[in-house]
Amino acid sequence: MSTEIKTSLNPNLIPSITDFKGFAFWLDGDNIPYYQNENGSWEWMHKNPTSTPTEVHSASGSMTAVNGGYLYFYTEINMDSGENEYSSHESNPSPISTITGDFASKKVVLTLPASAVNTSFTHLKIYGTEDGGSTYYYLGKVAIGTTTFDDDNITRDANVPFGKLTTLANKTITQTYLNYPVKNHLFSVATKSRILVGGVRAKTDGTVAVTNGDKTVTGTDTLWTRAIVGDFFTLDGDTRPYEIDSWTSATEIELTEAYAGTTASGKDYSIEGIDDTVRWTAKHPTTAKPMWWAFPLDFYRRLISKDDSGIKGLNKIGNQPVVYKEHSHYLLTENGDDFIEQESRTQVGTCSHWSIVETGETGSNMFMTYEGYLYETTGLSAVDLNVDLSKTVDGINKTRLKYIQSIWLNSLKWYIAIYSSEDSTVHDRMLIYDRTLKEWIIWKIKANCLAVMETSETDQTVFKPWMGSTGGFVYKMLTGNNLGASSGTLTGTITGAGATYIDDSAATFYTTGDGLADVYISIFNADGDFVEEKLCSSNTGTRLTVAAWGTTPTVGFTYEVGSIRWYWKSKVFDFDSDNSKAIDTVLINFKKTSSASYVYVKFYFSNDPDMVGDTSDQTITFDTSQEYYEPLGVYDNRFRYCQYEISGHGVDDPIQISNLLLELQGYTR
Repeated sequence: MSTEIKTSLNPNLIPSITDFKGFAFWLDGDNIPYYQNENGSWEWMHKNPTSTPTEVHSASGSMTAVNGGYLYFYTEINMDSGENEYSSHESNPSPISTITGDFASKKVVLTLPASAVNTSFTHLKIYGTEDGGSTYYYLGKVAIGTTTFDDDNITRDANVPFGKLTTLANKTITQTYLNYPVKNHLFSVATKSRILVGGVRAKTDGTVAVTNGDKTVTGTDTLWTRAIVGDFFTLDGDTRPYEIDSWTSATEIELTEAYAGTTASGKDYSIEGIDDTVRWTAKHPTTAKPMWWAFPLDFYRRLISKDDSGIKGLNKIGNQPVVYKEHSHYLLTENGDDFIEQESRTQVGTCSHWSIVETGETGSNMFMTYEGYLYETTGLSAVDLNVDLSKTVDGINKTRLKYIQSIWLNSLKWYIAIYSSEDSTVHDRMLIYDRTLKEWIIWKIKANCLAVMETSETDQTVFKPWMGSTGGFVYKMLTGNNLGASSGTLTGTITGAGATYIDDSAATFYTTGDGLADVYISIFNADGDFVEEKLCSSNTGTRLTVAAWGTTPTVGFTYEVGSIRWYWKSKVFDFDSDNSKAIDTVLINFKKTSSASYVYVKFYFSNDPDMVGDTSDQTITFDTSQEYYEPLGVYDNRFRYCQYEISGHGVDDPIQISNLLLELQGYTR
């Protein structure tokens, strides 16, 4: 099992991860893309070999050249990335050898480099021509570190050339190289046989210096990688773009042509690719196996319509890719090595690649728009699902719409998304849309990532949603409160407390690295009622430190590390005139749990539409471990406007509330 944790990444760049042929392919528009499986992790953006193989013509062979001799090149391959040498990650060719002697009953001994330019690649593949030919065929492979290869009249198999052979009208054969590496796009999706990529991010970090007549660009505080090779550099105030030819370091690049503008330093700039283009991988011309590392130069399509925005997301319906821009989307149909595009009749696009989900057998995508609306599309037409996050109780932060993440839970036909409420700078709301019932709710839950994972429960394989939160905690949803992936003590009794800490002398809190920093610590009173929660700033093995408690916790109270407070608030009900209604009885249907779990129903009463009340807010608390629970009711609550919220905290079992019924009394003033 291979595990890789990437650090020092931009937290505002969510990576696109695609599962294809047993590998996870990762790119984020900023760093060099990579792929991994249980055997390891490798760069997806390969380098081309630079060393030229040397020919030595040795005696006692069976080769005789009468048409000019034989030529060779090699490629680097990663044999851990495929079934065999025909399906493994392969680079473009090295420079071509030079014929160094005459052929007469001889063999060729090639001198090869002792090391590879692509880290962790395992072998070199050797290709050679026929006598005087120009087409290169596969001859064999050697492990990295083997510096010689013997060709003693190895059969040139016409079925295994390098790249693609095309016979022209004049009967001549051309050979096209296919193995161009992936560029650093933002988004990816995989069909059964290909990976498609699209979307770009402009790099603008730091400043640059340029010199008239010079190809070199020098950066200050820039973070360039070779992922930007082939993109376009534009200096602030200069409209002319320059293609980037090579990468030297994090602070130096070379342009394909000399800079023609005025010499300057300390200037802003941008580096980006073409943002309305989708590209795709090749199939092996002979075996038809996916060449997921190979992006031929002519395997692309620009999507240009009235919507001149860049690509904002990719997904698929069945085996057909769907490409999204800001205000449009397109269904692609594979046609040989090309794709035919069809633009949707519904002019609507997406705000976030990560908001798009494929709904499985229903044959559609669901996605969020830049207005905070939820849509469903077949690729050719889309339907508004009547979800408007901007009009929900807590609104939506539209500047953070691009960070919305979602998953599709097929077992329940649920679309689940996390997003930021109106005044929030983090994900603090969760939308759950039930496609079967056409109903939706919003929960107040802080989460920063979502996934559907295969798991075993009572000897059955099931798929459950999981969510991650600050501090590296992971929660298995629909199973109650799973206190996450952290090791060490997660619950206990407070043995000491101060204004900024609590102690548990029996605890062994997790202390590796940052420990429990940025994890929520929740306090519960002697009756198990939630008191408050704060973010942990640091900890030792027995002490949790926070910025400041609202009230110093009481020794003997309990705590939970990483506990989730769930929260749902209704719309505002309007009863037409002031003081016209009052709640007399509240009936709640809930599923009994095996242990004490407290649920809170809080009411807001007001004669003001903005819910600035003239009546105190009131809360009913009930225990779901009881068969029947009759708490004190609400009181003195004549109102025009009413709103309620349901919440819980620190539960050990799933809470299921079927319905909430209010019995109202009417007044004529």
